[in-house]
Amino acid sequence: MMANEQLLQLIDNCIVLCQNEKDSGYSGEATEEQIEHYILPELYELREKVICNNLPYDRYLLAFGYAFRVWEWHTERQSGTGKDPWHPG
Repeated sequence: MMANEQLLQLIDNCIVLCQNEKDSGYSGEATEEQIEHYILPELYELREKVICNNLPYDRYLLAFGYAFRVWEWHTERQSGTGKDPWHPG
C-alpha cells in the first residue's frame, strides 16, 4: 500500500503536468475539455480525499490509474492520429 505522502506527491505531479499542458496550449494527448472539466477536478477531489484520509477503495482509483497507464494517455504529445476518439468529426 502506498503511503499518503507518496500518493499526494503523485497527484501533485499530475496536477503540475496538467498545468504545463494548459500553458503549452493543450498540445498533448488530452483535450482542453478533458483537462479542465474532468482530469483536474478529479485530481483535486482525489487530493482532498487523501488529505482527509477518506480514500475510496473501489473502481474509482482503478479507473483513474487505467486512464494513464493502460490507455497510455500522454500529456506532452499526442499519440496515434492525434484525434479525439470521444468526439469524432
